[in-house]
Amino acid sequence: MPEGWKRVIGCGALALAVVVFGRVGWVYLAHPVEAAARMGLHLDTPAAANSIRVAVGGFHLGTGIIALLGLARTRWISDSLTFLVVITGTVVAVRVSGGVIAGFDTLPRLPTLLEIVSLCVFSAALWIQTDDRKE
Repeated sequence: MPEGWKRVIGCGALALAVVVFGRVGWVYLAHPVEAAARMGLHLDTPAAANSIRVAVGGFHLGTGIIALLGLARTRWISDSLTFLVVITGTVVAVRVSGGVIAGFDTLPRLPTLLEIVSLCVFSAALWIQTDDRKE
């Protein structure tokens, strides 16, 4: 694949990550109680809200910043995609482990689907970035 197309695909995947992770991070940073309630979680104390703000909001914002750095520096595209594959792969593995432990009916359908699709998109973009076969 031509280098220009590799860059476009990699940047597209990173832009998607910036938007998705940035949005989720902002929502949990600004409105942790409401965001958690949509997932069926009840945060009854300010400490609980702050913990979710940090753990979920901070994690997502930090991940979005790593993706943004990949967009800012072309030579970091593969590194940023590798990070996203590791992070989303770990999230999917933990999500599935939770399903095994607590029952798959406890998994939230939309977030689980989005995590799996994101892992596929980031993995494909990374594979394209690192494919050095001669054409």
